[in-house]
Amino acid sequence: MAKMWEFDAFLEDGDEDFDSYVERFRHYCTVAKVEGEALKKSAFITAIGKKSYKTLKDLLLPAKPEEKTYADLVSYEMLLGLRDREMISHKGYVASVD
Repeated sequence: MAKMWEFDAFLEDGDEDFDSYVERFRHYCTVAKVEGEALKKSAFITAIGKKSYKTLKDLLLPAKPEEKTYADLVSYEMLLGLRDREMISHKGYVASVD
């Protein structure tokens, strides 16, 4: 079984973009010997932190994060969704769905 070390949460309003975070997470998986799709996915979901997990859930609706693959969770589309959400929160916009 892989030894799990703590990995920094992704801060949506922090100084690191999602792409860099995913790159560092991949290195973490190598060092911690996190192997296999299911374990990587669970490690990623656990590592990103509460706020980013909520954002991830919102971006994936109606699907749930556990229903997606690790590749889906760290995909370019997810990156774009997080960037859009960051820009909205930084500008103070409130999105509404009618």
